[in-house]
Amino acid sequence: MRSMKRCVALFMFCAVLIGGCRKHDIRTAAVHVPGLKSAGCAQLIIAILGREQAIGPSDIDVRMDTKTVYVRYNSLQRSVKNLEYSIAKAGFDANEIPANKAAKDKLPAGCK
Repeated sequence: MRSMKRCVALFMFCAVLIGGCRKHDIRTAAVHVPGLKSAGCAQLIIAILGREQAIGPSDIDVRMDTKTVYVRYNSLQRSVKNLEYSIAKAGFDANEIPANKAAKDKLPAGCK
């Protein structure tokens, strides 16, 4: 019985040790969005990133003057390409990824 308790304790120790090894790799991506023309367009991009990439509004910084969206993300969970494709799927060009044509046609006139 005593050896069983030791085995369980050793297993628990190893589980905690292994679980603590995973680190977060937080990075910031800069995504150039030429269609970023108004606050309404920015809100659409923030909403799509929140829905598809599970990124909170506090992790997104929209710079209207440079038409750039800065996104803080965990690179162990997603990549810059994931972010770009989410924005393109919403109808906006994102870096080198062209906008989805059908989604772009549905955007408000001020964002086309």
